[in-house]
Amino acid sequence: MTIPGINIIGDLTARRGLTEAARSTINVIHQQGIEFSFIEERYVAFPDDQRDSELGFPIPINLMFYGIAGFHNISDEELQRATAGKYTIAYWVWEFSTMPEEYRLQIARVDEIWTASQFCKQCFATMTDKPIRVIPHPIAMPDNHSSKRDQFGITTNRYMFLFVFDTTGSIARKNPTAVIDAFEEAFGCPDANGPILVLRARHLNANPAYRTELLTQLQRVGGMMLADEYSREQTNELMACTDAYVSLHRAEGYGLTMAEAMALGKPVIATGYSGNLDFMTEANSYLVNYKLRPITSQDHVFQPFFNELYEGREWADPDIHQAARWMRYMVDYPAEAAARGKLAAKNIQRCCSPVVVGPLVKEYLDQLDL
Repeated sequence: MTIPGINIIGDLTARRGLTEAARSTINVIHQQGIEFSFIEERYVAFPDDQRDSELGFPIPINLMFYGIAGFHNISDEELQRATAGKYTIAYWVWEFSTMPEEYRLQIARVDEIWTASQFCKQCFATMTDKPIRVIPHPIAMPDNHSSKRDQFGITTNRYMFLFVFDTTGSIARKNPTAVIDAFEEAFGCPDANGPILVLRARHLNANPAYRTELLTQLQRVGGMMLADEYSREQTNELMACTDAYVSLHRAEGYGLTMAEAMALGKPVIATGYSGNLDFMTEANSYLVNYKLRPITSQDHVFQPFFNELYEGREWADPDIHQAARWMRYMVDYPAEAAARGKLAAKNIQRCCSPVVVGPLVKEYLDQLDL
């Protein structure tokens, strides 16, 4: 079958994981020589002037990047206008093993689901018998990158652990406090020659109460907070200059920053649970054990609006002691950690690089009989 092309519907102006997925997917579709149009649909509204329907709608397939948690905000009339009634694939990611029952209504409004990991696929499969395809986020980190720490005010003589997260999502799910606790157990509050923990927290100033709490926690270990807005290039440079990356998340649909760090050859310590296990193994990473438990209202003291969304779900509490031991091991055996990071980069290249994901997208589109 000759692929007629695809309309990509989404918001490239947002700063979130699904937006990064949309950008990278456009790149691999372009690299495969597939005709496409991009139809801008902002998260806040669907104004008519954001679309060139004459350009987009002659193509009979839509790929829509718009999170399932907010999909109910799109009325049936707006969805019809956005998709022109053509075959519509939703690219959705979900972080838990179960979903709210009301999401069935949203799933019924699309024809097919693409998602980022087997973990997500298994969850969606409990809600529908519609086609579900796993399309990993294409990971393409630059080969030539700056690794100068001085641009971030970080000295070069210290073994650096990095964690990057966005405070507009669930802070408790990202779990930065666990990273701080593990670092403290491993090293206490190191002197100027010891290891350093660096947190990159986006939109931190939007939550003053949490900012105060997090800075107090970080002060215990003499860590560094980076809360300025960085470009994509600056974020890449920050990752490039770290020695190791840590994510003690409670749940992830994919784990984009972990994959990006691995692509740069960085050894990664991470909770051995959820979407990141599609590309992380005992051989290429330092996985941390966990215990599943129900989510409670106490988890979101600083973000109570997440309580309703996450009601009835469960997530993983990582083993802080094991994470601390892995941190200590990396500092004591940096050559071994670096070697594992190099293996990780090769594994990411084989499973998540554009040259792998691009043909997968083309193959799935070829299978559509429209």
